[in-house]
Amino acid sequence: MAKKSKAEAENPSTEIASAVDQQNANRTIKIKQRGIISDLGIPVPPAGHGGVVLLRGRNGSGKSTALAIIESILKGGSAAGLKRGAVKGSTEGLGVHVNVGARITRRGQLEVTGFAGAENITKFVDPKIKDPEAADAERIRQLLRIANAKISADEWAKAFGDEVRSVVKNDPVESATAVARFLQAKAREAEQEAAKHEGAAAMAKHQAAATLSYTLLADGSDAGFAEKTVDDLRKMLGECNRERETAIVEKRNAELEVAAKEAAAEESRKAAEQLKSEEAKSTGNAAEVKAHVATTNVRIDKAMERLDEIRKQLAEEEELLKSLCSQRAQLLRDLDAIESHQKSLAGLREKIAAGSGEVDHTRLNIATENCQSKEQAAIRVDHEIRRREFVRQAEDESTAQLVAAEGAKFYRQKADEVDNVLAEAVKGIASGVRISKGRLWAKNTAGEDVYVAELSPGECTSLAIEIAANSANGGQMGGLEQEAWESLDPENRQKVIDKMIGKGILLFTAVADSGPLRAEILASGKSAEKVGESADTEESVDGFGGDISGEFVGSSSPAGEVLVEDF
Repeated sequence: MAKKSKAEAENPSTEIASAVDQQNANRTIKIKQRGIISDLGIPVPPAGHGGVVLLRGRNGSGKSTALAIIESILKGGSAAGLKRGAVKGSTEGLGVHVNVGARITRRGQLEVTGFAGAENITKFVDPKIKDPEAADAERIRQLLRIANAKISADEWAKAFGDEVRSVVKNDPVESATAVARFLQAKAREAEQEAAKHEGAAAMAKHQAAATLSYTLLADGSDAGFAEKTVDDLRKMLGECNRERETAIVEKRNAELEVAAKEAAAEESRKAAEQLKSEEAKSTGNAAEVKAHVATTNVRIDKAMERLDEIRKQLAEEEELLKSLCSQRAQLLRDLDAIESHQKSLAGLREKIAAGSGEVDHTRLNIATENCQSKEQAAIRVDHEIRRREFVRQAEDESTAQLVAAEGAKFYRQKADEVDNVLAEAVKGIASGVRISKGRLWAKNTAGEDVYVAELSPGECTSLAIEIAANSANGGQMGGLEQEAWESLDPENRQKVIDKMIGKGILLFTAVADSGPLRAEILASGKSAEKVGESADTEESVDGFGGDISGEFVGSSSPAGEVLVEDF
C-alpha cells in the first residue's frame, strides 16, 4: 500500500479530489492513430452528469470520424481504420479498449449505454424520400426506433382482434399499413354486403307491394287476412286448394255433358242434311223404277199373249223373256236397296228427333262460376302468404343491411385508430407530436399544427433530440451529426443543453470552425472544458474539473487502406 503524503494525511479532501480526478480521467475517450486523427482526448463528464460534448475544428479535421468512433464504442461495430502510415491505433474510454492493427480487437465492458443516435435523428429530420406520405412513414419508423418502442402481434390483436395477426409484420410501420389495409378491406366487404342486403330488401318490399293487389277482394277489403297468422293462411290455402279441385271436377263433368249434347246436336244436323238429300234422290228413283216395272209387266203380258199366237217366234221371245226377267230381278234388287235406304233414312230421322232442341248450359255455367270463385280464393290466400314472406324477407334484409353497415363503420373507425397504436407506443416521449392517417404532425415555433415535413430543419432536429432525450435514461450517451447541430439556432442549442443536463444524459456532436480539432463540454451555452487550441473565448464553467489535455495532429489527407473486422 502506497504511503500517503503529509498533505494528504492532513487534508482528506485532497485524497477524495484526487480519486475523482482519476475517475474523470478514466472517462476520457482517447483516440490515437485512427482515420486522420493522430491523438485526441474527448472529455466525458462524471457519471450522472449530462450535457453536450462538442467537437470543434475545420472541415476535414476529423470531427465526423471522432463521432463515428464514439458511436462504435457505444453500439459496437467498426468505424475508422488506421491513420495512413501508422502501424497501430487505438480507442480507449468508457470501459472499452479497441486496438486497430492488422485486425480490430475489442476488450473490456462498456460502463454506459447508448440511446438513439445520430442515424435515427438524421433520418427523422430528412428521410430523403420525395413522397410526403412515404417520408412520414419513415419518420414514424425512426420515431419508434428513437423511442425504442416495439409493438408485438399480441398488442395489435388486442386492439383490433386476432384476425389481424396474419398481416402483422416485424416493422411496426409496415404492420400499421397492413392492419389499416386489412381493416379497410373488411370495411369494403361489409359495405358491399350492406349494399347487397339493401337491394334485396328493396326488391322484397317491391314484391310485397305488388303482391298486395292480388290478395284483395273486389271491394278492396283484405278478406280478413290481417287477423290471421301465416300458419292460419297456410291451412286456409290447403282448404281452398281442396275446394278448387272439387270445383274443377264438377266443371269437367259439366263440360263433358255439354260436349256430348253438342256432339249429338251436330250429328242431328248432319243427319238432317243427309236425309233431305237422300230423300230427294230416293223419291225420284222409286217412281222411275215403278213405272219401268209397270211397263215391263205390260210387255210380259203381251208377250205371253203372243206366245200362244206366235209359237214360231218362241225362241226369240224366250230370249227376250229371259232378258226381261233378268232386268226385273235387277230392278227388284234396286228396289230392295231403296227400301234399305228408306230404313237408313228412318234412322236419320230418329237421330234428328233425338238431337233436336237447344243444349242446356246452366249446370256448366254454375260449375264454371264455382270453380273460378274457388280459384280466386286460393290465389288470394297464396298471394297473401307470399306477401307476408316478402315483408319478412324485407325486414330480415334491412336488419342484415344495418348490421353490415355497422360492421363497415366499425372497421372504418378501427382503421382510423391504427395510428393510435403507434402514438401510444411513443406516448410521453413525443410531446406535441401526433400521428394521424399515416402522417406525422407537430407544432412549429409559431404554435401552429403542421406536418413534421413542413418544419424547418432546426425545428425538426430540436424535436428529434427532445424525443431522443425523453426516451433515454440518466447516464446514457448518444451522438448527433454535425449538420443537425449546426441547423439549430442558439436558443434551441441551449434548450438541448439544458435538456441533456436535466436528464443526466450526454450528447456528442460537432460544429465547424477555423481552428484545429478539439473537444469541449458545453453547459448553459458555455464551454465547461476545452481541449487543445481554440479560437473561442467562451468562459469556463466550474463543475467538471480536470485538465484533460489533447492535441490535433495530422492533416486532411485521406486515410490509407486498413483491415476492418466487426466485433
